[in-house]
Amino acid sequence: MAENRGGYRKPENPAPVSGPGKMSKRTDGGPADTRQAQQKVTGMAYGENQELNAIQAQAPLAAAQAIPTGIPMQEVKPVAAPIPLSEPTQRPMEPLTAGMPFGPGAGSEALNLPNQQITQEDRQRALLVLGVLQDSISRGAATQGTLNLYRQLRSELL
Repeated sequence: MAENRGGYRKPENPAPVSGPGKMSKRTDGGPADTRQAQQKVTGMAYGENQELNAIQAQAPLAAAQAIPTGIPMQEVKPVAAPIPLSEPTQRPMEPLTAGMPFGPGAGSEALNLPNQQITQEDRQRALLVLGVLQDSISRGAATQGTLNLYRQLRSELL
């Protein structure tokens, strides 16, 4: 029995009509289309969505790779339950002020923290950034993350 081979076949991923000659491109979204679809975002202020779409169109993301199957997932180790404050100490010989820059016990150098001192040049640059953030906040264009960054920088520099 003969198979039905002729006739119109609707493309699976239709696109606008292709141009002629050198301008021609695939319109079915075949193997040449290796980009992710643009993300649709809702809840933005008027006009911001158009700007976001323009930015996404300028630098499309590569298509996500398929997740391989048949590879066993790593086991997740259970997290130990927190110790209640009513429990006795598990370090009876360690002073309460251990890790602090004062009192008995090892000082803050025992924590192996990186040197937190910044140079005068870095401080001046950070103050410039602080001014830009402050300007953004005063214009009402700041997000919660911007506010948090401003507060942290201000507390460290001033």
